[in-house]
Amino acid sequence: MLNAPATIHRARASRASNTCRLAGKSPLGALIVTVCAVLFSCAALAQGFVVEQVALRVVNDVYHLDADIGITLTPQIVEALENGVAITVMVETDVVRKRRWTWNETITDVEARYAIEYHALSGQYVSKNLELGLSRNYHRLKPLLDDLGKVRDFPLIAARRLSPDDSYSVRVRARLDIESLPVPMRPRAYLNSLWRLQSDWYEWPIERTSSE
Repeated sequence: MLNAPATIHRARASRASNTCRLAGKSPLGALIVTVCAVLFSCAALAQGFVVEQVALRVVNDVYHLDADIGITLTPQIVEALENGVAITVMVETDVVRKRRWTWNETITDVEARYAIEYHALSGQYVSKNLELGLSRNYHRLKPLLDDLGKVRDFPLIAARRLSPDDSYSVRVRARLDIESLPVPMRPRAYLNSLWRLQSDWYEWPIERTSSE
């Protein structure tokens, strides 16, 4: 399911590489090299995690997070998954107090962990919320990843803990938890960029209201 897009990106990258070699010392060489770099970057960004948007709301005096995260696994990770290696995706959130003259202060940090497994006998993928103990089965990997990227109603922090005199923001990041892999796989995973998947931090201001 994920192999077709990956093949397309590898083909584009290969064509870009050949073009770079043919550029040589021509006057257009610098421009071609720049185009090559863009193509390589696009191919790399097609695989990984991206926090696309974040929203906050207060429910019963508690801030709850909604986030949309794009999750795409590399062919190497999909192959390992389909050969019986379970992987864990982590969604990390920080609530930060903004400071003008010194480092910002992390008020609380919360994480959610989701295991993904493939059961060869049933041909199904399984997503497990490791905090709540809930699981769901899928016939295909992509719908699982799409659902996993829809974080909804995630409790963060009590509104009363935020001082009305300070400014706050929430930061969200998603990453593959290499420490959850079998021990023999970890050294290679840490050294291989195709396994070190994580998004950038996405920061969103916490807007206070007078009712809080």
